[in-house]
Amino acid sequence: MSTKSTSEEKQIRELNALIELSGAMAHELELDALLLTIVRKTTEIMQADRSSLFLYDSKTNELWSKIAQGMGTMEIRFPVGIGIAGDVARTGEGSNIADAYNDKRFNQAFDKASGYRTKSVLCLPIKDNEGELVGVIQVLNKLDGDRFDEHDEQMLAALGSHAVVALQRARLVEAYVEKERMEEALKVAQNIQMGLLPNESPVVKGYDIAGFSVACDETGGDYFDYIVLDDGRIGLVIGDVSGHGLGAAMFMATARASLRSLMMTSDDLPQILYRLNNRLNWDMSDEAFMTFFMAILDPNNGTLRYSSAGHEEGIIYRASDGSFDMLESTGLPLGMMEDMDYPEGPMTIMNEGDILLLTTDGVFEAMDVDDEQLGHPRMLDRLKDYSEASSMEITTQIKDLTFEWIGELGTCRDDVTIVTAKCLRKVVEKMEDIDLFTDGEEFAIAEVNLNEFAEVGDSESDEMLEVSNFEQTDDLEEIEDLDQMELME
Repeated sequence: MSTKSTSEEKQIRELNALIELSGAMAHELELDALLLTIVRKTTEIMQADRSSLFLYDSKTNELWSKIAQGMGTMEIRFPVGIGIAGDVARTGEGSNIADAYNDKRFNQAFDKASGYRTKSVLCLPIKDNEGELVGVIQVLNKLDGDRFDEHDEQMLAALGSHAVVALQRARLVEAYVEKERMEEALKVAQNIQMGLLPNESPVVKGYDIAGFSVACDETGGDYFDYIVLDDGRIGLVIGDVSGHGLGAAMFMATARASLRSLMMTSDDLPQILYRLNNRLNWDMSDEAFMTFFMAILDPNNGTLRYSSAGHEEGIIYRASDGSFDMLESTGLPLGMMEDMDYPEGPMTIMNEGDILLLTTDGVFEAMDVDDEQLGHPRMLDRLKDYSEASSMEITTQIKDLTFEWIGELGTCRDDVTIVTAKCLRKVVEKMEDIDLFTDGEEFAIAEVNLNEFAEVGDSESDEMLEVSNFEQTDDLEEIEDLDQMELME
């Protein structure tokens, strides 16, 4: 048989092998299985003893691969620049080595550990159509005992080109499947998260309460809640977890569960926030934290107590003169440091027409297309303009203002949450120096309006009433130095 005939047969055999490799790779869409297929076929076609395919991780500047380990596989990684394969990745130039032990880049540790003897090595970079590094392909020990020649280099380069196409396709498929899986998981998480938020407003005598929340991602870190206590008081809660997405949603869910657990045994706001902060410090990552505002409203007397962990100021619109009271933060955000104190802010009274507005910073920090913030003044103006409306309408107006400001061309960059509580009941006009005792603590309130110490409007007489005729509430446990009061129509 002539040399020409032998050469032609070899070319035909190699061409058939490339076609077979392409077919095998076309049927493998899962990356790990594809890597094993490429390595197995490369070893066969190149008539080598062993082959390796290392992929480049641009995020860590490492090469990685999967090797057989028992019934499964094990991932190995090493930095670019280490060993022969690492040097080929660094320089972008191939290496054809007759004796690995004469090359200072060769790491003999594997041979010593396994008993294998590496002789000839052919290692080439594989790149995509744009010249970007995809990985390194390597064959060891030609079966005939010779070193790899120029023809072998051309053949391995052709195999690498076929491998690049298959790898890119597998990565696209893998990314698509992962995206679909994440979207499905986020939908489930979103449904769970929305189920944790109130789906209706509480019914509280003399008060109109409404809330709204929307996440800027599939899941968010904003939170609001209503917690009705056994004695008729109600807790109004709003919070904002740092960041967005699934991690923030998990932090929010943890905070909600912990808060409701703590509220079963205590209504002491400083103690509740102290314990909640410690729980979040123990359970969540160091990077996450949560601003948090909680108020307890007593509908029997209109008192509002609150504590705030680094949250935006709560706002009370005063119907009597159109002014605003700001309920400032009393401590650091939750989850930042253990054993922090969260004292109560000054107690206040909700009078008829007064409105409590709680928001997260996604409202007043909303930005238009020119990156200008909505700001507090515009939000307060909208609140005052609709101060005669229901809580639901006020909430809707603040929401609409936020998204009108962002505009159709803008981007919602943060979750938006709003809670509104409006006092509807007529009140006692004035009372001097009342001492309220709650959980052993004394709160002195001078010249405050109290809500509904007696039924007003249905009385057939405007005469002076004795304090002894009033129905005392659970929170107003003791009233001293109070003789009589005049009821105003």
